[in-house]
Amino acid sequence: MTQLARFRHAGEDRLGVIHGDLYIDLTKAYAGAQAATGVANAAALANAVLGPDALAYLQGGEASYAALREAVAYAASLDPDAARAAGVTVARADAKTLVPVPNPPKIVCVARNYGKHAAEAGLQVSEIPILFPRFAVTQIADGDPIVAPSCPSSSTGRASSPS
Repeated sequence: MTQLARFRHAGEDRLGVIHGDLYIDLTKAYAGAQAATGVANAAALANAVLGPDALAYLQGGEASYAALREAVAYAASLDPDAARAAGVTVARADAKTLVPVPNPPKIVCVARNYGKHAAEAGLQVSEIPILFPRFAVTQIADGDPIVAPSCPSSSTGRASSPS
């Protein structure tokens, strides 16, 4: 399974896929594959086809997916040291994972949509979808701390209400 990812390396946000303990930089890998076949302006083509982030990639449809497949195959064909030197692969330990879609147009979630999740709450799976929004500012990347805001409370342990 291919996992699409965004990561920051050497001060640049990059689009890639997770490949074991490496990221494959899709733009650099696709540009390399195109340059190897003699395509002029391979880097510009890679930027146009893949886009700067996961949302642009997804909006690219089949053309983006074909470029992803070609980029991954190209990265796999390279000597590992050459791939690292060209920036086609980056050790995950040397990069910062970012949220895949930093500014999604909308996030709609479904509550209790499968048995195990409902059981964790001691509830049944809902017969009708229970939808709720999620806001882009609440996203965190893998490994980032979860910040829970503090809430003033009374001695009963409940949040205090204004009088």
